[in-house]
Amino acid sequence: MPAVYNFAWLSLAIALPANFSLRALLNFERNKEKTMDFFWLKYWIVFAHWYLLELVFDWTICWFPFFSELKLLFLLSTSPISPFGALKAASGVPLDQIKISRDPTELLFTYIHTAAKKTKDGAHSVGFSREALRNSIPYILERISGTLFFLRKSIDLLKHGSKELHEKVEKKKAS
Repeated sequence: MPAVYNFAWLSLAIALPANFSLRALLNFERNKEKTMDFFWLKYWIVFAHWYLLELVFDWTICWFPFFSELKLLFLLSTSPISPFGALKAASGVPLDQIKISRDPTELLFTYIHTAAKKTKDGAHSVGFSREALRNSIPYILERISGTLFFLRKSIDLLKHGSKELHEKVEKKKAS
């Protein structure tokens, strides 16, 4: 199933939208009124957020049954280009004749924009700013390095303990 998802993801989420985005930029340069359709810019913002969420989900809940199938279903339901549209594009139909569904992307962009605005306003209301973040970075790095040091020591201890256990088992077998 991961092969099907990867192929669908590469074609529906990257290749065709990149082609449509390039066409939109080229049409903007030729357009005399200099008006641009911002849909593909919104699409790439939604794509970036989806990609980050997917990375987190792949690390945390990939053990969930039918996780790959659910990801594929989500991709197909939110992609502006249907799988049939992708097949039409692959068969040589001009991109101008392929139907693009803007609703899922516009809806997800609205959610992202609203969350970003509330987060920014909320952060400023509690006194969290870039300066506060800059001041806390050394503390965060110290905590991360301490955690990594602890993990390394734990792994070394496990290796050493398993070596000793293996040696005990070998001695019992030999005697």
